[in-house]
Amino acid sequence: MIRLFAILAICILSGGCAVGVQHSYSAADTKFDITADSKVAVAVHDRRPYVVSGDKAGNFVGLQRAGFGNPYDVTTESSKTLANDFAAAIVAALEAGGTAVQNVSVLPEESDAAAEKKLLATKTERGVLVTIRDWKTDTYVNTKLIFDVVLRVFDSTGKERAKTGVRGEDNLGGSNFNPPAHARKAVPPAFREQLKTLFNNPKIVAALK
Repeated sequence: MIRLFAILAICILSGGCAVGVQHSYSAADTKFDITADSKVAVAVHDRRPYVVSGDKAGNFVGLQRAGFGNPYDVTTESSKTLANDFAAAIVAALEAGGTAVQNVSVLPEESDAAAEKKLLATKTERGVLVTIRDWKTDTYVNTKLIFDVVLRVFDSTGKERAKTGVRGEDNLGGSNFNPPAHARKAVPPAFREQLKTLFNNPKIVAALK
């Protein structure tokens, strides 16, 4: 029994346990190459199939595997939904560049058309719709980031002005000693890089002017 408690204590203190892992989705110090003259409405739509179906909660962001490979859910550090964290990060990055932003809330179960309608209802000059089709990490020794995110820009009439996306599986490296701790460090910058890839696309920068 003493040996068991000792092992658990080491696990907790080192951050090496697979249970209860959380990842930060903050956009600290992120800024886009965008300067919009008018207010921009931003909506982030979580359409991950496992979230829409209710199999996973909105704050699910991946899996942390224990010693035998058995998976445990990883959630957002904020405890808010991934869509909420995405939106907060995007709004902060746009505002850091001087763009006025209105955040629009969209539920996973709402259709794409409903999300677009909500943006149009803001009557802003530009509407930004970010659709998360997939986003999760999978960590055993190494951390893999699986992502599929689409960004669309609309004008005040609902006409699409530009569209881009990022999709793939990135190996974020790993650690033999403490994989969860490595993942916690590797995921935030990877998240910020994907946001910058989306928003700094020349088509998007031009569409938001």
